[in-house]
Amino acid sequence: MKRVLLTISLSLSFFFLAFSSVFAERKITEFRSDIVVNNDATIDIVEKITYQPPDSGGNRHGILWEIPSTYSVFGFKRPTELNINSVMYYPLSTPSNITENRFSQSFEFGWIKLKIGDASIYIDEPHVYTIDYTLKYSGILYEKEHDEIYLNIIGPGWDMPIENASATLTFPNNILDVICFVGEDESVNQNCEIEYIDNVLNITPGGVLEPFHGYTVAVKLPVGTVKNTTKEQVFKAIIANIGILLPIPISIFLFGFLIKKYRNRSLIVKAQFHPDKDTDSLSSSVLYKNSFNTKNISASLIEMAVRGYYTIREYKKHKYELVKSERKADDLPIHMKTLYDAIFAYGDTVQISKMTNFYDTASKSYREANKYLDERDAFSIQKKSLKSTLTVLSVTVGIFLVTSVAFFQGRSSLGTFFGLLLSLLLVFLFGLKIDVRTDYGNKLYHNLLGLKLYIATAEKHRIQFHNDPVKYRGVFENLLPYAMIFNLEKKWAKQFEKIYTTPPSWYEGDYTSFNSFVLVNSINNFSRNVKTSSQPPSSSYSSSGGYRSGGWSSGGSGFGGGGSSGGGGGGSGGSSW
Repeated sequence: MKRVLLTISLSLSFFFLAFSSVFAERKITEFRSDIVVNNDATIDIVEKITYQPPDSGGNRHGILWEIPSTYSVFGFKRPTELNINSVMYYPLSTPSNITENRFSQSFEFGWIKLKIGDASIYIDEPHVYTIDYTLKYSGILYEKEHDEIYLNIIGPGWDMPIENASATLTFPNNILDVICFVGEDESVNQNCEIEYIDNVLNITPGGVLEPFHGYTVAVKLPVGTVKNTTKEQVFKAIIANIGILLPIPISIFLFGFLIKKYRNRSLIVKAQFHPDKDTDSLSSSVLYKNSFNTKNISASLIEMAVRGYYTIREYKKHKYELVKSERKADDLPIHMKTLYDAIFAYGDTVQISKMTNFYDTASKSYREANKYLDERDAFSIQKKSLKSTLTVLSVTVGIFLVTSVAFFQGRSSLGTFFGLLLSLLLVFLFGLKIDVRTDYGNKLYHNLLGLKLYIATAEKHRIQFHNDPVKYRGVFENLLPYAMIFNLEKKWAKQFEKIYTTPPSWYEGDYTSFNSFVLVNSINNFSRNVKTSSQPPSSSYSSSGGYRSGGWSSGGSGFGGGGSSGGGGGGSGGSSW
């Protein structure tokens, strides 16, 4: 076993050494940058890159060159305008053999990428590549006491060593101060040779730049040296950060719509002693919460029993059946009639456990209760349509956005992703909160809140019931379904515990003692039976690489302790292909 492990270990070591050797042979032997900063806020750059392919060949066609199209400052993207003026390359041994503008350009994840070379030709000797381009809105800062050029001369994105890097920068005014940073992204190492006279700066990083190392320069210039393009950049930054900033106007816009809703909530609620004559417990539950709940179906069944349409019988412990009475159900509203007809479709006595298809009936009844309120102008059709549109649209677009997250890689792009996602969440929550009630609907709603207040504080009124049994029985039973939709049935029963001690005619059960609390406990068991019968039918179902950020670690001034390698604007990176 040890011999096998030793063999595997030696084989892996040989593989990685061989791979590293080939990789190490691939390098840039010279990287010369000539940079001219213009007073119109453009920067002309010519990069002359001498690339040496592996000695063993390696099937290389040319180089890949890339530069950020945006870079981030304090979490916000700033746009870069890039114009490629020319691209050319030639073998180092025969400079006259020039190939011009043979490249393809692409935009990926916040990067502008050039693929330079000929796919039909392999190179086996050093080649010189010259990229002439112009930047705008990149690497220029406007401080109170000076203008500043904060530029990545070589970004920390080349995956091979770079020897003999150097740069000359020419400015439209004399230089006030210079600082340089060398190394990997965010490095503060200042190992640079700096020489400047008047408006010309020569800079050389110390030693070889290892893979994914670069160097950055920050230069102070007199105020006004470079045209102030702040307003232009602010406009372009807003467009570039529209995804991040979008939640702000959306929040303000949606807030205005919600004011009316909460103004309605702030109205004084007065206790109501009776439900509204135009509603019943099921339509009231829709008006109150506008969501399907099987407990509200149970409340409606209790209401029909109280009104004498049938008797609820507990024939075994926690087992219930409904026994039809002689009272006709023709006066019931359509949504309650739907429940009644479905229950007694096949007989006058029905066990709750046998109501196996009751979910469809309950759902239909809920929809009919909605329609019942629509027909009485309690709900606004337009507002309901808007609510449905916003919720469905936000969920649909949100799902598409989440499944497309790969297209939002990098810190800046991820900011856009989360900004859009937050905006959709705001729209979704707003859609849920839209008050679809009309003025009349809000009147009914506030009457319900008054009824809820009365049920919750009934102890104040309990004394008036003691001398009028008919009255307290009627009040307790008629409001019991409403107490259920408010989840106050136990509190409601507690108020009548000592005075409601005779079983009602509409409920039969096996109990040795009785009061309102016993009845409500039995009704809660009944509700659980109804809930089981009202459940929807069960269903069965069959069952990287990462990307770099669009830009280096840019942000703020290069002076005052905030500078670093990769911290400025621009700065190319690349590889070979």
